[in-house]
Amino acid sequence: MDAALAALAGAAIGAVIPSVTNFLLQRLKGSRDRQKMAVDLATAGFAHDLVLAGKRGGLVAPLAGYVIFYSDALDAIAKGNVTPDTIKALTIRKNDLLAAFPGAPPLEPDDQPGPQVAR
Repeated sequence: MDAALAALAGAAIGAVIPSVTNFLLQRLKGSRDRQKMAVDLATAGFAHDLVLAGKRGGLVAPLAGYVIFYSDALDAIAKGNVTPDTIKALTIRKNDLLAAFPGAPPLEPDDQPGPQVAR
């Protein structure tokens, strides 16, 4: 009887481990993909602000600040937690984050990269 229980427990553990491993690998891949997208978006935002700084003068915050912001934004999207309040909070966080770097000018609403809304 003990051998049968041991065999049953071994079979159950053997069936569960591949599923857990697959779940963890998919989660890590999703996280890695989001980080790559954050770096791509941050690079575009940084380049946009660099052009603006060249036209107006001034400094641009380091790329790391942009990566942090876009990573937070993509995490909110992945959680399905995107509301107007979320967007406002992320925008405030972005401006605070970038303003924390020495010499970085505050961003005007029209200076944000991406599609512009007609007024």
